Amino acid sequence: IGVLWLGGMQPALALVLAAALAALAGGACLAALLPADRRSLTSVLVLGCLTTLWPFLAARFPPGAERADFLRALWLVGPMLFPFGALLPLLYRSLAGESGRCLGDLLLFEALGALLGLPLLHTVLVPWVGLRGSLAALVLLGSAGATLLLGTRRATLVPLLVGSAAFVCATLAQPPALSAPSLSNPAFRRIFFAE
Repeated sequence: IGVLWLGGMQPALALVLAAALAALAGGACLAALLPADRRSLTSVLVLGCLTTLWPFLAARFPPGAERADFLRALWLVGPMLFPFGALLPLLYRSLAGESGRCLGDLLLFEALGALLGLPLLHTVLVPWVGLRGSLAALVLLGSAGATLLLGTRRATLVPLLVGSAAFVCATLAQPPALSAPSLSNPAFRRIFFAE
């Protein structure tokens, strides 16, 4: 989607990567300000579920960002990744036990998720249901995972309820690629589109 919004494959990918790292770093800075308790974790996980919907809402760039490519890339991916930058530090601080072991366990699950999730997402889920369906599925999976992570209290159903509502919104929304400047140009007439 970054290529559709920013143009050119390599420059767009470099900008999206730099913006992603900046957003994750900003989220990690936010984690230092939050207490490492269940409420903070719940808030960050719910925010993560909600911000997965950002591509559906990011149709208009903020004023003045038309020429600033990094700001445009940050506008596209920053809100989605910001909460996830806070998640790992909060999880690490909330776990009890030997710090090296806790961090190793967290990074193991993060690495396994990247090694298994990315190829499955890219080769199975996106070709099967498109970007819109993939984002909807990720919202639902993330909210279910957050509910499992937080335990069995009644308040832990909040991520599942928020995620379910976000899932419905994502499945009913227009595919995010159609809002890209190159595809929403009024000078062109769209004859066919498939994700």
